[in-house]
Amino acid sequence: MQYLKTKSLFLAFAITITSVVTMAQGSQATRQSQPPKQQRPTKYPTQYDKIIDTEAKPTENQPAGEKTEASPVVPPKTDSLASEALVKAVESLTVEVKNLVGEVRASNARQQIQTDILRLTRTDLRIDRYEGELKTVRDRLALLEADYQNLQLLLTPEALEVQVSRMPYANKGDAIRQVKESHEARLRVVTAEREIAQRREKELADVVKAFRDVGAETEKRLQGIEETLKKLAETTDQASKTKPDTPEEKKQ
Repeated sequence: MQYLKTKSLFLAFAITITSVVTMAQGSQATRQSQPPKQQRPTKYPTQYDKIIDTEAKPTENQPAGEKTEASPVVPPKTDSLASEALVKAVESLTVEVKNLVGEVRASNARQQIQTDILRLTRTDLRIDRYEGELKTVRDRLALLEADYQNLQLLLTPEALEVQVSRMPYANKGDAIRQVKESHEARLRVVTAEREIAQRREKELADVVKAFRDVGAETEKRLQGIEETLKKLAETTDQASKTKPDTPEEKKQ
């Protein structure tokens, strides 16, 4: 809709300028093409020319061969006034077109700001969600890491001796083997879970980093758009101050 409105306004300005220029050129061409009016001969010419000699005759001090210079013909001011009015109208329309272009650019910038703010809000929500999941995974990974280290410690020969010494057994070697197998089975489960948690942690960390980069780029773009809006506002103010006066304003 904004594009159609802008296009129609530009078309209206172009038609107005074209019509004004065409009318001015047509009126000037019509005045130039009109032949001078010839006086129709009268049926009974007057005798005043014979009685009163209206032609300029040389004076006594002026030689007979010299003629009096004709007074210069002052051109009518209508053409100059029309040209000046046309120039002022074109300048005024030019300023209006510039202001309209600035308003369209400002409107587009404001729409882009709204879009970027909405995108930034959604990005922040996604970051919060993935950061919450990442915290849960890291807490789980910390527990698995503690279990892994504990099982590694329990599988040492000294730790196995201590564990077997606290329990009844018929054969010490068989008791140590059973305890060791139990810890190794538990260690395999913990190791698998720890690897899965580590992969998930890396994936979530990459996702959070990507969304943070998108948010940083959006914020930078918002700052650039705000600077553009400030420059457009300053340009519009200067254009409104330097707007040429129309003929009606000059008459007032």
